[in-house]
Amino acid sequence: MSGKEQPIGTALIICDHIITELGTNKKTLVGTFNNINGGALPVIQGMMSLFASLTNGQGRTKLLFRCTSVASGRTCFEFEERDVEFLHPNQVVEVVYNLKNLVFENPGVHCIELLVDGSHLMETRFNVTVQTQ
Repeated sequence: MSGKEQPIGTALIICDHIITELGTNKKTLVGTFNNINGGALPVIQGMMSLFASLTNGQGRTKLLFRCTSVASGRTCFEFEERDVEFLHPNQVVEVVYNLKNLVFENPGVHCIELLVDGSHLMETRFNVTVQTQ
């Protein structure tokens, strides 16, 4: 990370969707969850949003979100790399991803990891289950 301090992650939350208030830019996270339940494999999650909050950054920083299966270590998918700019270390940068039609080939614990300039910053875990009749 070329000598600069790594940002501090203050939140990484999975939810159904995120509403951003015009004018104030305040975020409302609707339907937080940590379990995705499907009827059969592959499990398809129609819509899902990610909210991340970071502080203590310096200058331009690259963010990458990666989803992996904890059991296999296999990467399920990565989300587009995004540049964010910290104007000063006390600034709080909030990032929202709205995702559609995510495919999970296997049940079990999955992890969404946030990498900052290629280094692990934080992660959140969720479970993918298949409803049996």
